[in-house]
Amino acid sequence: MQAKETAIRLVMIHGVARYGTPGLMRRFGAVGELLRIGRLKRMIFLQQETVDPSVGSLSLKTATSMLREALLRLPELARELEQPKTKHRMLLAKLASALPVSQEWTLALDELEDSGMDLRPRLPLPGERELTGASRGLERTAVPLSEIVVPLKLDPLTVADDSAFLDRIENQINLPNYVKIGINTLY
Repeated sequence: MQAKETAIRLVMIHGVARYGTPGLMRRFGAVGELLRIGRLKRMIFLQQETVDPSVGSLSLKTATSMLREALLRLPELARELEQPKTKHRMLLAKLASALPVSQEWTLALDELEDSGMDLRPRLPLPGERELTGASRGLERTAVPLSEIVVPLKLDPLTVADDSAFLDRIENQINLPNYVKIGINTLY
């Protein structure tokens, strides 16, 4: 069967309707956020009792907007991190000190600096000895992060809404050809 993500009508996790057509979602008692996937109406329901309070009140639309803005401002945000005495950073510190639970979220980008972790395994292909993926140097530099990062554009949430996705997959050096070509035949 060759079904695309636009064919998904309902996703249930532990008996809870989490994603699907609005009609089906409502039948299962889920009243969530409406969105469009490839021009089709869908609903996502993310509420749960054990949610982290830092993100529990965010809608998908708000979270997407915040992430899109942050990615576009990466160099500026990096400069602020490099100067901890800025007005903005002091305000954030004051707000953070007022929170009941102190927690810090960080994003470890493995392509900027070796963190000892890779997002993708670098395993050899069948019959090959060389590892897949790009080789990367582990040498450290004294270049400030703000001079390394560039503004980024947030990818669309789904393949159905991302006309460049298959081209990007085709250009991935860490994927074997049968995957690169094979995924193209599904769309």
